[in-house]
Amino acid sequence: MSGGGAETYSTFSSAKKYYSKYESDEIVINGLDEFLGIAKEKMNPFKIKTDVRNIKAKLFDKYREYRFEEIKSELKDKGISATDNDIEKHIKYEASLMYFYRKGKDGPISGLDIPEKDVDEIWKKINTGNTGEELQNSAKTVLEKSIDSTMLETILEDVFIDTTFKKWVVYEAATGTFKFTGDVALDTTSDPVANKIAVFSESGDVEVKDIDIQWAEKNAKKVTTSVSFKSSNKTTTLALRMLINEVVDGELNMLNENITKIVTEAKVLLNEGWKFGEMAIVKLKNVFLTIWKGIKNLIKKFYNNVILKMFNKLKELAKKGVDSLMKFFGITADFTGSSIDVSF
Repeated sequence: MSGGGAETYSTFSSAKKYYSKYESDEIVINGLDEFLGIAKEKMNPFKIKTDVRNIKAKLFDKYREYRFEEIKSELKDKGISATDNDIEKHIKYEASLMYFYRKGKDGPISGLDIPEKDVDEIWKKINTGNTGEELQNSAKTVLEKSIDSTMLETILEDVFIDTTFKKWVVYEAATGTFKFTGDVALDTTSDPVANKIAVFSESGDVEVKDIDIQWAEKNAKKVTTSVSFKSSNKTTTLALRMLINEVVDGELNMLNENITKIVTEAKVLLNEGWKFGEMAIVKLKNVFLTIWKGIKNLIKKFYNNVILKMFNKLKELAKKGVDSLMKFFGITADFTGSSIDVSF
């Protein structure tokens, strides 16, 4: 699932109906009503003039600019010893809490206060008057939505403490039963409702599984959630993403870790002492070529391990004929008579 406010609200509201019918008439789930209210209000499409990532990078630069001196002053007042590198890590940690910097492994400086997620207060310090029209027009919106996303993620953690409710959210997100039928019957045969899922392994093997409540219960514990930006056409929105962490997620984590390692090694090379001149330009060129080559190889490996194996399996089945491909997807067809009946 990767849905905006309307789809998120619909999926969770539907899960409440399943819960009421199959579990208990009384639904007492910590944070659910608050999550639904905020999702309905805050996860609406909005327009910005440039890419979200560019704006977040500029927000972070401005945030770091004013926070560095604030932190140094606070450390001095509290008698806490910390290096500039420690301060840099602390600033990144703070920014990650507001979702305009990626989440890292480094934590805050012990004994240092974490500022409140106050949009107006932060914007007052970031918006120094020389940020440019592009940032002026869009940055505050991105800042607000970034803070909204962290708030939604925090509330969702509380909601999903109730694993039974999470099971029904996963079921509706996977099948769309209530969305397409307006009913919570588990035995529906309505065509738009999904009832099969193809699971691809790292080796390229594929298994078609039934999507039923047992499947949802088993996989709910594997599902991770995040609320982040999603762009489409000329609008952007906050979207709830629900993913099952298996092969693809592991490969993505490895890809991210290796790219970070390459960039870190490149920074070490760039920070070594060297004089500007012809040799310096050659060295700079070599560093960036190393980064590009390393990242390109990692992406190629990810493609071969995950995406290519999936397409090869489909191509292999297609070569065996339409019947094999249809059987793989759990499709049966009756070509007799004047019409074609297809079922899943």
